[in-house]
Amino acid sequence: MFNQKFGWIAVLMAISIAVAGCQPMTAEQMTNMLAGQLATLQTPVAVGTATPTLEPAQEEGAVATVTARSLRVRAFPSMQAEVIAGVREGEQYPVIGRSSDGLWLELAIPRAPEGRGWVSANFVTVSGSIADVRVVTPPVLPTPTPAPAIATQEAAEETAEPEATLAPTEEPAAEATPVPTEEPAEEAPEATPTPLPEEETGAVVTPEPGFALVIAEGARLRVRAEPSTEAPIVGWLQPGEIIPVEEVSEDGLWVRVPGVPGTQNLTGGWVLAEFLLLGQ
Repeated sequence: MFNQKFGWIAVLMAISIAVAGCQPMTAEQMTNMLAGQLATLQTPVAVGTATPTLEPAQEEGAVATVTARSLRVRAFPSMQAEVIAGVREGEQYPVIGRSSDGLWLELAIPRAPEGRGWVSANFVTVSGSIADVRVVTPPVLPTPTPAPAIATQEAAEETAEPEATLAPTEEPAAEATPVPTEEPAEEAPEATPTPLPEEETGAVVTPEPGFALVIAEGARLRVRAEPSTEAPIVGWLQPGEIIPVEEVSEDGLWVRVPGVPGTQNLTGGWVLAEFLLLGQ
């Protein structure tokens, strides 16, 4: 009996030594083990070991998606800025800046000359926050001054309707001695008509009733689409030409003539009565 009890004690001591090599044992556990009780080992707790905490994933920057079919990329946030690249619908680019007025966004565009450029914020959609991107104040550019219009000789001639009692400025006067201003320089060379012999100066061909004789000297007579000096020119009549009369305006200042095939008056129109001799 004594030998059996001693054997159990030896076995327990061997087990305790083997376990002690792996884990520390308290005095109470050793006493219980020697008393024939199985020691309940405590799970070791690491002292001073901090529990690792997972850092939140870093938030990615804002991304702009192009919504227009094609969009111009400019050098700086202004409509007057140079176009340096172009983007297409559905393409996405990181947002790296914005204008202070909120109308423009700066995008990182690899194919742009400096890898960046500005687009109108109206034609992109942005996902993410743009609160931390840099803010740029749009430059103030001077408003371009339109070049003054160069008045043509024709516009200067037609500033007012001719009056019946005054020499009209629209067409060359039949009795005017100065060089007529009806035609531009390239169409009406300044030349003095060759005087007719004395026996022919008094001979004037009188047209038949319903016809008119063009008596403009030194220049062609304009044919207009409407009885107005503002109407477009649709043809020309030559001095000395006899043409049919279709209609006379109510104020008597204009005469409508038909077109003549093979001439510079193909469609017909209105001419000033001052430069016609109407048949009686």
